[in-house]
Amino acid sequence: MWTVDTVAPQYTVFDVLIFREDSANAIVASGKYSSDVASDVVDVDEGGYDYYLKIICSNLNKWAIDIEEYGAQDGDRPVQITEIRYKGMDFNTTLSEGHTIVEWDEYVEIHNFSDSPQLVAGWTLKNVTKGAPTFIFPTFTPCSCTKKSPVKCIEECYPPEPCTIQPHESIRVYTGEPQWISGGYCFHYYPGNIWDNETPDTAVLYNAQGEAVSTRSYFISPELSGAK
Repeated sequence: MWTVDTVAPQYTVFDVLIFREDSANAIVASGKYSSDVASDVVDVDEGGYDYYLKIICSNLNKWAIDIEEYGAQDGDRPVQITEIRYKGMDFNTTLSEGHTIVEWDEYVEIHNFSDSPQLVAGWTLKNVTKGAPTFIFPTFTPCSCTKKSPVKCIEECYPPEPCTIQPHESIRVYTGEPQWISGGYCFHYYPGNIWDNETPDTAVLYNAQGEAVSTRSYFISPELSGAK
């Protein structure tokens, strides 16, 4: 997770290049600063290797990189939290675009790293830093009939499918409004702003037996938080 602090974006250069130790000539992942992207998360999905980073930078105040390791390749726990988008739309933008929940577009992304569908019915996702709210995965996969004809809705949504994450695919659990392209999962948390923008919160994913299968926090970008 990298972030850059700069006063002259047009002159700033910042590149993160990630190499596997046994393959120094092949870049396996990278991140790049731009006027629109001053912080980002770079995922390396291949476990079991040593990696090193090359940083190319100039004309900036400071930069920071935080490295977090998680058991994405653990065969017993193939479903993992891979991202928390903690900063959503601000209040004014929310109202101007016709939304009613502040930072409705925050989300937690969850990925299935295995080669088979993973049943997540009855699983829960919780902000354990605040103690709430808790999202409970439904028995069946969500399906939207809002903009479909009754016939089309029946064709696509019935019979209902068990709530699963398909192999090597991700779903997102949004704060305020479901996004059907990423699964249709949502806290429907009307106060909004589940994930704090000033102090990192921790998300924990529990299976149907109440066992924690994945834990993830996030790195606060100084630019997004307003810190100096």
